[in-house]
Order: sequence, then structure tokens, then C-alpha cells
Amino acid sequence: MVVAEQDVNTRLQIDEYGIIYYQLWNNIGTDIFKQGGGLRYLKEDLLYHKININNIKDYPWVIDLLGEGFSPQDIEPFRQLLVSYGVKQIGAFFTACINVEELPYPAVSLPEQMVDVGNWHNDFKEQNIDWHNVPMTHQVVCLAGRPSVVRCTIARKLFELLEQEQIIISLGINGEDLSPAMKKALGSCPYPLVVDIEEVEQDNELTSSKLFNAPLQLIHETSWDGVIYDGRHIWNTPFITEKTYKALSFRQLPVWCTVPGFVNRVRELGFDVFDDIIDHSYDNVKDPEKRINVIMKEIKRLLTLDTRQIRLNVLDRLQKNADIVDEIVLHGCYRNGIKIQKVLDKFKDKRTVG
Repeated sequence: MVVAEQDVNTRLQIDEYGIIYYQLWNNIGTDIFKQGGGLRYLKEDLLYHKININNIKDYPWVIDLLGEGFSPQDIEPFRQLLVSYGVKQIGAFFTACINVEELPYPAVSLPEQMVDVGNWHNDFKEQNIDWHNVPMTHQVVCLAGRPSVVRCTIARKLFELLEQEQIIISLGINGEDLSPAMKKALGSCPYPLVVDIEEVEQDNELTSSKLFNAPLQLIHETSWDGVIYDGRHIWNTPFITEKTYKALSFRQLPVWCTVPGFVNRVRELGFDVFDDIIDHSYDNVKDPEKRINVIMKEIKRLLTLDTRQIRLNVLDRLQKNADIVDEIVLHGCYRNGIKIQKVLDKFKDKRTVG
């Protein structure tokens, strides 16, 4: 995609073919566009590009969601808004795991898109870690990052199972304030929880070897933040971020805190999720509260096993997972580009604007 016009303050970009790319998620409240309230923002962006709203039907539109994990259901109100102004050529780029063949418009799903968010992979590889001899000084890694009710709940439940010195955990590493609901969920646990404030100041920094010193990782995927404070859901579709790819590169046994169906999507990418060791039945539990309980029950069971020895026993399988991540970093962008191009080819040379 060659962008002919763009500005950091606008969601709308136009390429050399006159195709409009619209980052619907960019600085628009999720509830606003989900409920069809994006017209005001659309008008602002069109004004910036000097496009009359009555002329938007003359352009092909691509709803660009590659920075977030929104689903077709999430964007449907905005798509219908475009349709109401006569737009006939509409496509979409999804990071979420979507069966795009079922959609009534051209679209692509790119679950590999977020593999190297923060450009962590190169620094990580340069460490040349001897994975056979990494000391397993802790039981579980749980890098929660920014706080949420769910993440605070998980942290509290981990502290109910283990002593703090047995957990490599981060929560609130940027000093975010806790809401009353978060404080209640966290209970008496200390806050913030930081692996090492001098070494790990941001989620994407990997300078601390402490992140690798446990055989098991409880992965807080972004899509798990679907349950916000009043019980509404932001995310309802799996999308895979660097959080998962990092854990698979760290040669750790994975358990996920995320939406239903996520683990199966990871399997579909070719990764070993160690079904012979880990019971991922939580992946089928739709109720969020029940799913947390099933996840923590499985963590409790795994902690009764010698996970350090298990990790050594399956290190060759863990290595294969890391190799898949390496391959995605090297070639995923190229594959994604081919998929995107197939969508764009449906629009090129079809503009009606003179």
C-alpha cells in the first residue's frame, strides 16, 4: 500500500489508487462505533481530506483493523453507515481470527500480524540463551501489564496458590491507578507488582532474564480484556498478540487467560499447546467467571507436577514452537502482504472519481 495522503491526526488515508483506508479504532471510543455513532468522526476526517460526504460512494473503502482485534459484528454498524451513503465497494483487514469466506464483502484475517509488536524479537534473539541451562527459580510467569478487573482477580488467585517469591509477575508496571472494582478484585495483594522496575519498565522490554525462569506461563492475552468494569464485552473474537508469541519463544508451557476458542486458533497456526500435559478445556467455557475458575483449577493441578522436569522432557517441542515464531517474524509480513493485495486487487481500477 502506497499512501498518497495521510496525517498523524486523522484516521483516514488515501492511496495512489484512490482507495480509502479507515482506522475505525483510532481514537474513537469502542462503544461509539459499535453503536453506530461514528458519523461525527467520519465527517471530521472527510473534511480534513476535502471530501464531501455525499461523494464517498465514489471511493472503495477498506476498514483497517490491523491495530486491534475487532470482529465483523463490531464494525457492522459503521459498514452500514457507509452503505447508507451509497458506498458499494467495502473491504476489511482483520487481526482477529475470522472466517472471512463467510463475509459478504472482501476481507482478510491476519493472525500473524502482531507477532513483533514493540520489535522485541531481534533483541530477544541476540541474547543467545542456553535454554537447557536456564535456572527454573520460580513456578509461574504472569505478565499482566496494565491492570483490569480480570487481571487483578488472576493475580489474587495466584497469590492464594503460591508465595510471592514463587511467581514472576507484573501488574500496573506503569503506575496506573486502580478503580474501586480493581482494588476489590486484587484484595490484599501488593500493588504495583513489578518483575524488576529497573530492568522491565515496559511490556515489550526483554532485558531481564527473570522472565524465563519459570517452566509455566499464564498468558494474559489482550482479547481477555473483554470483560470491563460493568460487565460489558469489548472483545468477543480471538486475536493473537505478541504476548502469546513471546511466551512460545520463551520455551514455557502455556495456559491462556482469554476469550473462548483462542487456544484452538493457536493450534491452527501449527503450534503445540501440549494437550497431553495441559487441560485446555477452559477454552470451551463461555462464562468469563467460570472460565477464570477452570483456568485456576488447571494451574493448581499443574503446580502439583514437576513442571521443571516436564519442561526439560519436552524442550524439543518447545523449541519447535519457538522456530515457528521465528519463521513468522521472518516471512509473516510477506504472506500478509499477499493476502492484503488480493483484497486490494478487487478495488483497483474501479474508482469512479475522475
